[in-house]
Amino acid sequence: MLQFAALLGAVLDGLSDQDHPNGNYIYAVRDGDSFIYIGMTGAGVWGRICAHKYARDPLWRAVCDEGPTAARWRVEACHFRTEDRISALEAALIQRHKPRINWAHKPGRRRMGDEPFVSAGAGGSPAYQAVFATGWPSFQGIELETLPDRWRAAPNRPQGRDRAFANAPDALHQYDLLTPVQQDILQFWIVHAVMPAQKLHRRHFSQGLCALFEALGFLVELDAFRGAMLVAGYAPVWNPPPGRDCAYHLRQAMRLGQSVSKWHHQTKLGYIQAFAYTWYWPTNALEHFSTLLDTLGASTQCERDLIQRLLAVKYGQRLDGHGWY
Repeated sequence: MLQFAALLGAVLDGLSDQDHPNGNYIYAVRDGDSFIYIGMTGAGVWGRICAHKYARDPLWRAVCDEGPTAARWRVEACHFRTEDRISALEAALIQRHKPRINWAHKPGRRRMGDEPFVSAGAGGSPAYQAVFATGWPSFQGIELETLPDRWRAAPNRPQGRDRAFANAPDALHQYDLLTPVQQDILQFWIVHAVMPAQKLHRRHFSQGLCALFEALGFLVELDAFRGAMLVAGYAPVWNPPPGRDCAYHLRQAMRLGQSVSKWHHQTKLGYIQAFAYTWYWPTNALEHFSTLLDTLGASTQCERDLIQRLLAVKYGQRLDGHGWY
């Protein structure tokens, strides 16, 4: 038997099943020692959890009711390869643990006697019998699967002074005037908001990108922002005179399958400037960015409140206060 575990937030943010074998799985969603849901699937568990969201079923509604704190629920999975009696084990585990979602929406299971539970343990592989006997295996020592971390600490000053750096002394000087914390916040935003691309990004030039950063960060001089982009590895491509702005070879750092149109359709949200380059961030990145902003004190309270609103939207809650979407 193979065991996998992850936080629900990482799963909903796009954790991949590509390294997991095919076969039968029993999975549980847990909040501490409490079982919230037990299910089974013949495909990847992380994909099955996302299917609950797309179906807007009782598990997803429970996530919406809980809000962003549901990101810390654990998803634990046991892989039984070709075990053909998986449904009997699922029913037995539901009867034993009485997960609140299964129990609330499958009332017929409340009347199950001891016979189905006892018969479920008969036969099966050793791993199957072990899970039946213990009620649920220990996941102590099973490392939580996580998304790749995009955060890379950038030096306060570029190590190499190539032509791009030499042509922007004012930008680098203004960037150097920022505090180390401000530099970290800028670099964190850049790493999670954009990624390198072959084509020039024409939707927002440096002034537009700077304004979008300020909408969820702090006020910064345009030259300082350009210096931050240089340090992050994005060389400017200047518009011909009389234009005084520059573009970059980049694109929004969305993962495969994400799109602005899908986001607006699912959340029923119109354009919100502060979310333009942040709605696709993973939960842990948004939480860490809020922690970084907190080090700047009360001046960033509005921005941190916006991050909490964005997290609420990610977990199905509507900004108008009328339940979940």
